[in-house]
Amino acid sequence: MTDRTNEPADGASRAEREDDLRATSDAIQDDVQRLVRLEERKESLPSGDPEVDELSDAAVDVADELARKTRMERELSDELR
Repeated sequence: MTDRTNEPADGASRAEREDDLRATSDAIQDDVQRLVRLEERKESLPSGDPEVDELSDAAVDVADELARKTRMERELSDELR
């Protein structure tokens, strides 16, 4: 009989989970850099510029994605313990 105590319920292997964890971490870092660029662009504009609102909306979207990805990263990390 094979011991499957470390395999996730969906059948993904540990190596696949580790790959997913690395990819998620990379995606989080990319989003952080995107958020930094958005904030830097906003800082360069006068406060009344309409682009500030557009950039703020984009920053909220990126931050929401960051929150989702960091929760996913936490779940993947927990599965690898």
